Amino acid sequence: MNIGNSRHEPGIDGGLAKRSKAEESLTPSIKVDDYASKIEANGGKVIQSRTVIPGVGYMLVFKDTENNRLGLMEEDQSAK
Repeated sequence: MNIGNSRHEPGIDGGLAKRSKAEESLTPSIKVDDYASKIEANGGKVIQSRTVIPGVGYMLVFKDTENNRLGLMEEDQSAK
């Protein structure tokens, strides 16, 4: 079963499927610091506080109320 793009067609290959277990992921965000308190106020837990990625931006990793591990990314090319 082919669920992605053919190599002969322009575009990004990929597909969607039901996940069988929790996995990590990153989601673009605006200000990482703005979300840390919101995450904890709503029952989540920050497990890696704001971390700088030089030349890229900032990252924060947390677990939601269902114990899914997620990440937020703030783009900032001047991050040091």
